Amino acid sequence: MLGLIRQGRSSLISRSFSSSTDHPFDLPKLASAFATKNINVDLQSSSITKFSHGQSNPTYLLNGKFVLRKKPAGKLLRGAHAVEREFEIMTKLGNDSSFPVPKTVLLDETGDICGTPFFAYEYVEGDFHRDCGMAAATPSTRSKAYSSLISTAAKLHSIDPATVDLSNFGKGEGYLARQVRREFLR
Repeated sequence: MLGLIRQGRSSLISRSFSSSTDHPFDLPKLASAFATKNINVDLQSSSITKFSHGQSNPTYLLNGKFVLRKKPAGKLLRGAHAVEREFEIMTKLGNDSSFPVPKTVLLDETGDICGTPFFAYEYVEGDFHRDCGMAAATPSTRSKAYSSLISTAAKLHSIDPATVDLSNFGKGEGYLARQVRREFLR
């Protein structure tokens, strides 16, 4: 998605979990939640890895097949870390099959499975560079990645929210002022 470039899969993953007490999941409940969507996933603690960076919501790779994003624990600012909103946007954009977004598969708003609400989507293999300048990449690779990023962003901005059922989503005006005000309230 969005032409990300990876330096190697191991650079994305911070650690694997070796016991059921090392991660916040109730594995039988999580497997059962996937089963309600007709997805059979054999979850073992050793098949769960946590992504190391790049997100404010804890993000995990499950069996190398699914990504799970959850709200962090603790007191949160109103509207912050809204994984439910991410799920809705990704799902509705995914209904437009021409936009490159992973397929969402599961939303849990209760917090009973992971301790906080979460959603899951299909993992998409891709490349990633922590350095946005991509100094380690060849000029050709950088050019292709930047062109992909630009064309994907343009495609996103060309989508009429009404065509993907997002016309009533969020507030249309005053975004910057709301973000500045929220930051000062921290």
